[in-house]
Order: sequence, then structure tokens, then C-alpha cells
Amino acid sequence: MRIFKSLSQREYFSRDQGDLPPFFRDLFAGIPGEVVQPDTAAEIMDVMRVAHKNGTPVVARGAASTAFGQVLPMKGGMI
Repeated sequence: MRIFKSLSQREYFSRDQGDLPPFFRDLFAGIPGEVVQPDTAAEIMDVMRVAHKNGTPVVARGAASTAFGQVLPMKGGMI
């Protein structure tokens, strides 16, 4: 499992491919508190258990091929 901790790494995951309209740009202005890339189903379950235990919101992200806000954190949380 890869865990991205530095601010620059987390900022990378807070951007979108397309330019969002101003309303949405403000709404999706958050930087994730944590970015993890699990490699197995067991690691996904571990991540979700920890997130649930700590009340951390999770945004599931696949290849991030959508262009407008569907994989961006709104208020911190975990990607």
C-alpha cells in the first residue's frame, strides 16, 4: 500500500482535469488529509475500518478519468 503524506503529494490529488465553474471550485477547495493507494482487497478493508473508526470521510478514486469533481475531497478526509 502506498501512503502519500507530504503536502505537495496530497495537493496533487486535490485537483481536477477540467476547469471547474467558480461555485464548484470553492466547494471542492479541500486538500485531503490522507491519500492511500491500497493494492489488495484486504488493504481496502483495513483502510475502510480505520476511516470508519475515526469518522474520516473517504472519497473512492479509481483512475480519476472523470473530469469534473467526482473524485475530489470536499473537507479533508481520505482519498
